[in-house]
Amino acid sequence: MTIKCLKCGQINDEDAHFCTNCGNTLLESNNTSNSQQNDLEFFAQQLYENKVHLPTRDCPIILKRAEEAVLVLPNITFKEPRAVRTSVGGYAGPTIRIAKGISFRLGGGTSRSVSHDEIKTIDKGTLTITNKRLIFTGSMKTLNYNLSKILSITDFKDGIGIQRDNKQKTEYFIDCDETVLNYKVNDQFKSTPFYGTLLKAVIMGQLE
Repeated sequence: MTIKCLKCGQINDEDAHFCTNCGNTLLESNNTSNSQQNDLEFFAQQLYENKVHLPTRDCPIILKRAEEAVLVLPNITFKEPRAVRTSVGGYAGPTIRIAKGISFRLGGGTSRSVSHDEIKTIDKGTLTITNKRLIFTGSMKTLNYNLSKILSITDFKDGIGIQRDNKQKTEYFIDCDETVLNYKVNDQFKSTPFYGTLLKAVIMGQLE
């Protein structure tokens, strides 16, 4: 087992008390890291249990009967895999040299079109989570579907990827970590970027 220095990133032996590269105290760094991780896990659990009041000001949608806004996140980037076609080619046949600098190629070239998916930025807008729906409102793209349509959620540091019913490609909602939230743990106020793990906890907490 090794210990990573939180100051410089140096990997140290597990019994080291100080970083061999920068001299930083490893025990305090490790305890701080564990404390922050525990606080984040506690906050995620609170979100999952709907025990945290999240920002819902400037909600851009009209709520339906018995519907409540749970979270409104601005400046979210919507990405989606899009097919990209490229041409690849090659030459078939021998080359015959008849003099210095002069040669003939027998045969011909061939080319074919190949398609592959690349994750492309589609739009930037506001992501709204209610107790019933997920809504993304951008300048060029709008998404609106019931949370019950969600099949799986993959969380990343800066966002989430969602697979939903009747939709083959994953939809990505990125840059949620640009929003910083304040929360309270053990009577202490803390702040954290709104990581994808936290966004996933919010959505999972609304699923029946």
